[in-house]
Order: sequence, then C-alpha cells, then structure tokens
Amino acid sequence: QIQLKASWNKLHMYHATQLIFKNSVFALLVAMATSGCALFEQKAGPKPIHGPQERVFIGSFDDVWRATQLALQSPTSYPLRVNNMDTGVIETETIKGSLVWVAPHKQEIPGGGLSYRIIVRVIKGNVSDRQAFKVAVQKTAQMQRDFFSEAETVASDGLEEKVILYRIERELQIDRALKRANKKNSG
Repeated sequence: QIQLKASWNKLHMYHATQLIFKNSVFALLVAMATSGCALFEQKAGPKPIHGPQERVFIGSFDDVWRATQLALQSPTSYPLRVNNMDTGVIETETIKGSLVWVAPHKQEIPGGGLSYRIIVRVIKGNVSDRQAFKVAVQKTAQMQRDFFSEAETVASDGLEEKVILYRIERELQIDRALKRANKKNSG
C-alpha cells in the first residue's frame, strides 16, 4: 500500500508538472502573439492641424527672403504662382499628381484626387529690439474622391510645413556661417 501511495504521488506530481508546463507554454505563445502584432503595427502620423505653422527668425528681410526662396527650390522645386517680395507672400501653383509631397513615415502615395497649395508669409517684427521676421507656412489641401463629387477641404498633418521651416532655418545657418568664414578670411 505504501508503494502504491508513492507511485500515486509520483504520477500526481508528473501530471501537475505537465499541466504547469503546458500552461506556461500557452501563456508564452499568447504573449508572443500579442506583442508581435504590436511590433508590426503601422504607427499613425501626427494629428491633422488647421492653420499655419510659424517660426520667428532674427536677421535681415533680404536674408530671410532668400532663405525662403532657397528652401522652396530644394530638393524639389515648388512651382510658384505668386512671388511678391513687397508684400512678403509666396504662393505655389496647385500641386497634384506625382509632385505631391509624401511624409517619410508613410508607405503609400496619397490618392490621385489630392491637390494643395502652399502659402508662405514673411511678416516683419521685433524681438528684444532686434529686427525679426515671422515666417508662416500654410498648406491648403483638397481631396476629390471621384469624378462626380465636389472637392472637399482636407486638414494638413503639418509635416510638410515644418520641413519647409526647417529648410529655411538651415539656409539661414549656412548663410551666416559663410558670412563668418568670409569675414574671417578677409580680416
């Protein structure tokens, strides 16, 4: 009877160990499956914004205007409709088709019905008794779903506007560095 009881305990321990092992393996597989989906989940882009993206630059109007012109020329040249230095306004032609800017985090090209314009305004002001200029970049986009429907206004994600402002800032930094280098070499 003692031998039967010992065999019974061994069998009971064996089944308990197998049950724990099976439950652990199942829990591990569930954890891997749910975390695997999260790893390959496509991340959503920024929330749509309404209104312009703005940044203030200190310097002369000529420098800021030139930097804005250069930012709109590289790496892709925006076709310009309005380029008025006196009013401080630059407006692109309607951009559509293969010229539409695609954010780096997006894998697909927007639908063929997307078209937009970019309006850049350079506004004069002062910061701490220094001449400064606020550059406002606004993207007005429309999407025409099909041939028969009216075009509807679409909110921008703000990324293209931020990229343009970044390019303006970089052009100003490059211009200042070149001026310092020329001044150092000539003086």
